Amino acid sequence: MKRVVGSYHPHEEEPYMNQCQLDYFEIQLRQWRTQLQQEAHEATREMREENVRAAELVEQSLSEYQRRMTLISHDRKSRLLAQIDAALLRIKDGSYGYCVETGEEIGLRRLLAYPAAFLLVEVQEAREHRSRSFANGVG
Repeated sequence: MKRVVGSYHPHEEEPYMNQCQLDYFEIQLRQWRTQLQQEAHEATREMREENVRAAELVEQSLSEYQRRMTLISHDRKSRLLAQIDAALLRIKDGSYGYCVETGEEIGLRRLLAYPAAFLLVEVQEAREHRSRSFANGVG
């Protein structure tokens, strides 16, 4: 049963990941998920319409560019949806709000900024650094 009232906003003075906070973030994640799904549906519909309308070479080039951008955006949204789904599962299993690598609290500020966060900022930065090093042939 959801106990979050419309004006509730998590704050650091209350116990971390109490039921109100969990309910709040679950609602935020579900709303974000719905918005991303709607945007993906709309983009897919627009791509189909573009296929019918593209005629001249210039228009076809522009259309192809827009299609690529839409596919990149769709891929990004698909990854976000997977992160949102994973966060919703963590809410259910009681691990939401804690770093999946260290088990430490992620913190309300980070979760309010990015509710699907699953790593401490420091852990995320270290991962990105390793990834950049690997991509540059350093690692």
